[in-house]
Amino acid sequence: MEGWLSALDASSLPTLALATIVLVLALYVSTRTQPKLPGNLSPRGSVSLDASAFAPFDEARRDLGRLFAARGVYVSRADGTPPQRLEPPASLPSGIEKHALDAQYEAFALALRPFREQPLSSSELERLTSHLTVSPTITVLTSLNVPPMLLQSRFVLRLPRQGSIHSFSIGYLGTPISAAAAAKYAPFVLTVATPDLCDAASAQSDSRACTVTYSVRKTKYSRIEEELDKVAVESGHPLVSLVNS
Repeated sequence: MEGWLSALDASSLPTLALATIVLVLALYVSTRTQPKLPGNLSPRGSVSLDASAFAPFDEARRDLGRLFAARGVYVSRADGTPPQRLEPPASLPSGIEKHALDAQYEAFALALRPFREQPLSSSELERLTSHLTVSPTITVLTSLNVPPMLLQSRFVLRLPRQGSIHSFSIGYLGTPISAAAAAKYAPFVLTVATPDLCDAASAQSDSRACTVTYSVRKTKYSRIEEELDKVAVESGHPLVSLVNS
């Protein structure tokens, strides 16, 4: 019996060797085909920004007007529900003339009113506006040796009824997958989160300098709106875990 088992084991060696080779090759191919995080990005991290990372306020306000008019801002109530798109009024004037910029800024502030027990103060609104541009995210990417390109980028504001205020820049990162300009997406979703921007949290400093946190995860959908819905309901999603709340 022992000799028969030894013979059986010996006859099985070629099959076992072949199975091992196939497994190693499969692991190798899988590893080679998995996209690597670009530059020096980690799955999670933080970057310190000084005042030079932010656009001048007039420029930031102009960017906010365009962003708001293009319906590129969402609001999360911090209760785990999907972010809600912030809708500009139909009568909102376009353009970058002073009267148009003033109207856009005022309309944006009014659109936030239903989400808070008290309106944002002028200083809170200014701090928030400074983060609703591409400048801080570009600084984060360049500091980590990543090409400064974010596809289908959106901004999500986390506004509970009172207390903390956070802004999130979210978009696709990496080599574009689709060739269609309006539908380009990439292998990763980047989320950059601000610290708390409310007056109480910022009382010790008048500077815009701050430390932002970021997370990178694999893309699951080709539309950023679907990714926004996904991150809003998953446990540990950036809108919760990145602000430690």
